[in-house]
Amino acid sequence: DSKDMMNSELFLNQVNTQIERLTQQLEDIRTYQDDEDITEDELEELKKETKEQLDTFLELEARLATYKIELTEEEKEKRDRMKTLAGGILSVADATKIF
Repeated sequence: DSKDMMNSELFLNQVNTQIERLTQQLEDIRTYQDDEDITEDELEELKKETKEQLDTFLELEARLATYKIELTEEEKEKRDRMKTLAGGILSVADATKIF
């Protein structure tokens, strides 16, 4: 039914948006690692944003399950990539300590 299609498309759009944001954040963190000027607060802010994006995403995913919307293989791959990216950001941010 078309509502399911729309929800699935909406989901994919949101996943793509999140992947773009997270990719940008990962680049930002890598830049920060080379930059002596990053503050602990900025790092914490990045981690907080990443966690919020991940939470938003997990909510979306739960909603899809509620509506029994099946993800395509492509959507599942994108979802997994996003989770991996978010995990990577959090671990890189944790590893980046200010001395």
